[in-house]
Amino acid sequence: CLALLHHLRVSSNVPVSMLVEWLRGLDATVVVEFVDRQDEMFGRLVENKGEEYADYTLGNFEAEVERRFAVEDRVELKGGRRVLLVLEPGDVR
Repeated sequence: CLALLHHLRVSSNVPVSMLVEWLRGLDATVVVEFVDRQDEMFGRLVENKGEEYADYTLGNFEAEVERRFAVEDRVELKGGRRVLLVLEPGDVR
């Protein structure tokens, strides 16, 4: 799920908890990218929106993920403005 979640959150107004629950429902290994608010593409996406998207933070996203997945790997990109996570649906650590 590269360059997907922030679009679903902002364009379709799907809460972060529902996005992570949907990913868990796939019952598969997932590679997901979190695009931080400081990323230029996120800025363009929310440019004309009036909503704050308070649940869309890396901390909240990772907390939702850790309740449902085992995080197998985590890599920061673009100076931390993007984070790739490899998630396993097995036992949560």
